[in-house]
Order: sequence, then C-alpha cells, then structure tokens
Amino acid sequence: MSTKDELKPYNFGVIGEFEIYDSNTPMFASRLAALGCKVEIIQSHSDDYDKLKDTISDAI
Repeated sequence: MSTKDELKPYNFGVIGEFEIYDSNTPMFASRLAALGCKVEIIQSHSDDYDKLKDTISDAI
C-alpha cells in the first residue's frame, strides 16, 4: 500500500498538477509475485494517520 495524497494509481487516467502516478506499487507487486510471494495490492491512501491505521488493521 502506498501513501501520499499526490499519488494516483497507475491506471488512474489523466493526473492533475502536483500529482504523480504510483509506479512503485505495480513494480514491487510484480517482483514479489515473481519471487513466489502472495501479493494483494491495497489501494493508495492519504496521509491521514487514522485512515492509514484502519486500512492496515483491516488488511491484517
């Protein structure tokens, strides 16, 4: 799971000013899968601490 308000999923479409595509998540997921790991991509989240904590808690 990537975090930062300016990150947009790699398949988001057109991004706005001060936004960037999250290219790291699919790269890491692909590499981990190639190494035999079970990978589940969790959508990017904002920098909000409580939302991030809840998302991680839900995932585990």
